[in-house]
Amino acid sequence: MTAARPADCKAAPLDDLMVCERCGLSWPTAAEGPPCQPITLERLRRRMLAHVGAAETSLAMVDNLRRKGMAADPAPARRQLIEDNALLRLVDRCASDASIKAILSGKK
Repeated sequence: MTAARPADCKAAPLDDLMVCERCGLSWPTAAEGPPCQPITLERLRRRMLAHVGAAETSLAMVDNLRRKGMAADPAPARRQLIEDNALLRLVDRCASDASIKAILSGKK
């Protein structure tokens, strides 16, 4: 591995790319890989919180347009918010489950 990638890097060749299962990054096989930044439950949680915030904003905007008499259907925005909240709950449940954390950390 390169200096940017740790010795326990989980990158594997896939056609002309190297794909890392730990951080989700891919790069051309001939190039030096980017620094390893494994996807953690905390990173996923922050990402889902950002998605929930954007979905709440979207729903509020659609509701505001509808209140002003414009044709706006809040159903897609409401559905997005429900799905994002469900994913956030799933990430939170995984983060609190010791057996899942052991699998993700490679200890199981």
